Amino acid sequence: MPLPLDVYNRLLAFVTEKVGRIRPCPVCGQDANFQLLNGVVNLIFADSTASFAIGPNYATHLVLICGKCGNTNLLNVNILGAMDILNGPVDAVVQTELDKLIQGDTSG
Repeated sequence: MPLPLDVYNRLLAFVTEKVGRIRPCPVCGQDANFQLLNGVVNLIFADSTASFAIGPNYATHLVLICGKCGNTNLLNVNILGAMDILNGPVDAVVQTELDKLIQGDTSG
C-alpha cells in the first residue's frame, strides 16, 4: 500500500540526507539511481523452534531499488531513525524495547 505523498516525501528527504547516494551499484556496477519504494516491508522473525512463525516480532524496512538491475536494499526504519516519520513519535516504553533489541538484549 502506498504511503501518503507527504510522508513519502519526508522519508525521501530523510533517507537522502542520512544515507546519501549509493553509487555505483554493488551488483551491476552501473552509476544507476536507486529509488525509494513508496511503501514499507515488514520482515517477520522466525521462531527458532519452527520453520515459520507469525507473531509480534517483526522489523519494518524502507526499500531502495537499483533502477538498472533491481538490486534491492532494505533499511531498518528503527535503526535509521525514521519511525516517527511513519507513525509519529514512539512512546518511551516502545523505545526502551527497541533499544534493547538493537543492543542485542533478549532478556525481556
